[in-house]
Amino acid sequence: GYRYYSGAALFRFGEGLSLTTFSHACSAGGVAGANLTFRCTVTNTGAREGDEVVQLYHRVSDAIRRAADHPIPLRKLVEFERVSLGKGASTSVQFSLPRQRLAVTNGAGDYVLYKGWHTIVFSRGTGNDTSVDVRIDGDVLFRNNHEDPGLPPKFASGTL
Repeated sequence: GYRYYSGAALFRFGEGLSLTTFSHACSAGGVAGANLTFRCTVTNTGAREGDEVVQLYHRVSDAIRRAADHPIPLRKLVEFERVSLGKGASTSVQFSLPRQRLAVTNGAGDYVLYKGWHTIVFSRGTGNDTSVDVRIDGDVLFRNNHEDPGLPPKFASGTL
């Protein structure tokens, strides 16, 4: 399965099922209660009407993976949304992700939300993924993947 596999896929998710093309622009929205929020603008860039599935995957940092006393999946699907769009149309997709969705099972079988950097990957199944880094450590900090990781995150949006 995809959770522990790091090789190239023979066929990407949904390959060959659409007769059109799409683009995504995704980013962190902030914190709403105990939920992390994210938003994506999906645009049908092709010549036909079609459906697109925006997939959100969770990936823990290498530091968390090294500190854990058990194997942690390379990534896990935590949310998805299917949208239907006409030629040239765009829509905004909002995700509200409960923090518990970032928990992983430890060696004893309990769900644990590890403090540190977590990554939310927005995937179309095409390999052109974007991501947002989320630090869970009292305050929740977000950093889009195009920012310099040596710089502090641009905003702190709440406490989980």
